[in-house]
Amino acid sequence: MTLCLQGQNSTLLQNINPRAKELKHSLNTTGDSILLSSDKMIYKVDIFNSEYEKSFSGNKYQLKIPLHDIPLGRFVVLAKLDAKLIAISLLRNRPYEEPRQALTMSRPSIESNPGKSSIQPVKIKKAIKGYWIVKIINGRLGSKRIRQMANKAEVEKFISVNEKEQNTRSGQHNKLTVWEVYNVDEFKKEIHSNKDYTKSISSVNFNVIPYYDTTVGRTSAL
Repeated sequence: MTLCLQGQNSTLLQNINPRAKELKHSLNTTGDSILLSSDKMIYKVDIFNSEYEKSFSGNKYQLKIPLHDIPLGRFVVLAKLDAKLIAISLLRNRPYEEPRQALTMSRPSIESNPGKSSIQPVKIKKAIKGYWIVKIINGRLGSKRIRQMANKAEVEKFISVNEKEQNTRSGQHNKLTVWEVYNVDEFKKEIHSNKDYTKSISSVNFNVIPYYDTTVGRTSAL
């Protein structure tokens, strides 16, 4: 089960990690901007993935980050607060339409529910048949990558080890990502032929929003 804020063009995964509670984050009512607010100063916001990166200057307690120029794909939104980095996941699903030129005369719009946001929390629940794990172990002599299917108990062990590693000098750069898989056989076929399959924007075979990511933490409940 994953809690997210979803618009027609973008989906923002809420970081439910207790360490991120001081940063309020949501989409605006039109779904074309991220709204950030905190009691602490927000110094900077970075939006990035392996192929794209854009930074927004902050030094404010409230920020509005436009998404029109962000390409399609999955991104990490990294907000820098005082002595803390908070990560949020963003899915850009569809391009935004160019704003239409305003007419000189038009009828006033009639809303059945004025003031009600079209962006609503969405809970997605499917039968989980397994979990796909990718762990990257970074050491002085190089890096090692573990890629495998796992069950619930194995996932919890991987997460427990990873969280302990983050507090050590030798393991603080290790990364763990876990995805919920709905169709194990089809997922294996796809991941075997396409190593970047987990970067898909959408899929019927697995949840494209990771269940766990070292940067974001746990994003849903087993």
